Amino acid sequence: MKKGNKILIAVLTALMVLAMGSMAQAKTSKPVAPKKVYMDIFGQYVGGAAQHDPAQGEIIIKNLAKNAKVKLLSGDVELAKYYNSRTKKLWVGVSQKLNDDFLYEDVPVGTTREITFQVKQNKKTYTLSTTLVWRYYPYPIKSIKIGGKKIANSYKKTGEFPVYELGSKKHPVIKYSVKKGIRKGGVYILRGNKYVKYTSKVKLRKGDIICLEFMEKSWAKYDCLYIPVV
Repeated sequence: MKKGNKILIAVLTALMVLAMGSMAQAKTSKPVAPKKVYMDIFGQYVGGAAQHDPAQGEIIIKNLAKNAKVKLLSGDVELAKYYNSRTKKLWVGVSQKLNDDFLYEDVPVGTTREITFQVKQNKKTYTLSTTLVWRYYPYPIKSIKIGGKKIANSYKKTGEFPVYELGSKKHPVIKYSVKKGIRKGGVYILRGNKYVKYTSKVKLRKGDIICLEFMEKSWAKYDCLYIPVV
């Protein structure tokens, strides 16, 4: 056998061994849950009134197989498995559980609770746990200027949206920046139940709600930081 053929066979054999090793590792990889997950409380406007959404979070489990089944063992929340088309990964969503009156429990910010859940995949069963921490969602808006006036984003601390006091300028310039890794959207005005893009033709009125769009990498659509006009 020629020397070149011997080298080629040796290389191919090594590649096959590596491939088989990777496949075996993938099959035997254990799912790993994060130690802590934030339960974010978002805000929104319904019928012109501000309100909090039920807290929700994401459990990003490492080595979660496509055929994985997830079951809650302990904890007063609900779990659901999702596939994220943007990241091409499976993840587990956590939401507050409805009580007997079809209302969500009002869990105070700062509350911590441990949940235990079961993951079944590749003919094996694993028991995992994660600590949930309730907080107001830290809207990733870095800076806000309306009509040259700086607006502080206080939602993370207070759970209340910032407010803009309308002066003599009915069409102030609205500028905002987002934190690194966040996609910036546009500026809209929520007037009644309708969103209107903020253009040079739109004048602000008291009762309007300014919407600053942003989107995290793992999201499929934009959300808003709201600023009511008073």
